[in-house]
Amino acid sequence: MRAFYSVVLLTGCLSGDDLVVPGSANPGPDPGGVVTPVDPPRLIPQVCGTRTWPTVEPDAKASDVTVVPTRLGATILAVASDGGPVRGFRVNLRGEVVGDPLGTTVLDAASYTAISAGVLDDRLVVGAVDGDRTTLAIVSDDLTATHELGQIEGTFLGEAPIMPARDTRIAVVGGPGGVTASTFGGVQWLPQGSLTITKAAIQSMTATAYLGDSLIA
Repeated sequence: MRAFYSVVLLTGCLSGDDLVVPGSANPGPDPGGVVTPVDPPRLIPQVCGTRTWPTVEPDAKASDVTVVPTRLGATILAVASDGGPVRGFRVNLRGEVVGDPLGTTVLDAASYTAISAGVLDDRLVVGAVDGDRTTLAIVSDDLTATHELGQIEGTFLGEAPIMPARDTRIAVVGGPGGVTASTFGGVQWLPQGSLTITKAAIQSMTATAYLGDSLIA
């Protein structure tokens, strides 16, 4: 039996009941006839509702989980931290599970331990770490088909595994051997080459799209 934990949808709201005016609620007119300025009111955000999907159970409590907003709702992907397949499920714009209520196996060719995912050019792109390398793949919207783009040495990924970079797409992966940037172009996302950004070993990394380029830290 798989270990249990819940993925929870939090619904935020701003209510008139949450109206807060800094300072006095109603200072009134000044005895001398001078109007005392009042700070503008503020609305305090609150969690107005939650929703869970108890049918979806991960392979382990210790898991790496990522949530990706999509045009149809959201995709949630998870992998056990001590190794296993990448599994996921989808929810629509009404917060309902779409497809297999138990989740779908997305990648199972290796024992993966970490994951990153994002949407680029209307494609769901997944990066899964296996040992000292990262597998990059495009996954169909329904999670039933996968097209592997290749493997890159390294174990650290950005929030999105592949990012836009002007007229191409770039994947940045780091690890003990440094940081490597690999590019993919065309409608078939064909590999175009790679560049070593640094050969120095790194302990952590993040990357994101910045205007028309990619920003790495």
